[in-house]
Amino acid sequence: MTRGVLVVVWLVLFAPFAVAYEVRLSERRAGESLAGTVEGDGSTWSFNVRDRGGREIVLKEGSRTVAMLAADASGVTADVQLGAVRWKTGQDAPPATARAAIDLPSAVAVREVAIKLAELAPEPEYRDMRLTALELYAETARVQPESRPRGAAGRRMSAQRAEPAANEAVCETYTIDALLDCRDDEGNEFAVVPFLDDRLIERAPHLRQHSPDECYGACGASCGGKCVEVPVACPAAGSPPTSGKLCYAPHPEDGTQYKPSDDFDTADARCPPGTTVGGRVTVCTSASCCFQHDECNRHDRALSLGAYLKCQIWGLRACGFPAVYGVPKVPWTLKWFRASAEGTPIVVASPGLDVAGQCENGVWTPPEIVAHELEQAVCPIHGEKHTH
Repeated sequence: MTRGVLVVVWLVLFAPFAVAYEVRLSERRAGESLAGTVEGDGSTWSFNVRDRGGREIVLKEGSRTVAMLAADASGVTADVQLGAVRWKTGQDAPPATARAAIDLPSAVAVREVAIKLAELAPEPEYRDMRLTALELYAETARVQPESRPRGAAGRRMSAQRAEPAANEAVCETYTIDALLDCRDDEGNEFAVVPFLDDRLIERAPHLRQHSPDECYGACGASCGGKCVEVPVACPAAGSPPTSGKLCYAPHPEDGTQYKPSDDFDTADARCPPGTTVGGRVTVCTSASCCFQHDECNRHDRALSLGAYLKCQIWGLRACGFPAVYGVPKVPWTLKWFRASAEGTPIVVASPGLDVAGQCENGVWTPPEIVAHELEQAVCPIHGEKHTH
């Protein structure tokens, strides 16, 4: 943990206030919490973001809770509170009373924390905390749209247009986690559009990524969403509890025993102590919208920036904000993958009872690979399966 002022970020708001807001971090606990203050317009707010046993962000002015978002460990939905007004994410619209529950300076303070954490705590272990702050800002901007920066914050896009072209979209700025101030060709506006998969916006436009590797179809960032790496092994015949059948072993790096949860049920076939690991497989959440978003996310940046941005908006609308954590708003299933030898990219594994491979005479055989063409999704932006 590091205490004290780590970074100070100033932002001059062009509208509706010509006021400088100052964001300070006073505490950082990697993988656990962030805390600090926001000062501006004559007021001071404190904030605390945590990611332990569930995601939560709380913004206070003195002892009064101004805004809060809290999600349980599943992360599918979250409770939002502005003042005394509460609702759940995923609802069609916040309550009509929500707008009066938070003043504009406080809504701007929510925004400042959300956007500036990308600079104050850019490390991967703080990603879910930054996204939690962005999720609260997205909800706040629904009731206080005047709090949107209108291009005054984040990194500028390489090309900007006043209006999106047909089948494309426009976003003013972005951070390492999300696009900001976006609108599509149908006139819909979005304060925050998170990168549901790997961020390819800075990728060279002429490069395409037509590859089934890196967990195609998994929800979240490649294999980094709600995925679990599972060491597998084949114990000797007669060794309890599996007696020669495939089992799930302790992780070779930290010794942690893989124990399936309700979401990742693999019959709890745990390896006996001392079993030699044969290989590794990965299990992730998956849904049809995650397949489709993977298809446009990995190809459309090469077609045009506007098409790529439209893909991100499509993903947000189809999968929902929680998809960035690997838990889309639509029903999801489990999808298994396997790693090739020596850390080469993940490739798709076939489904079935032997999804994690097979054992024969104590030797593990990896699962078969499904050809990418057999499961490739249709791009939701262009209505076709990209071929290159």
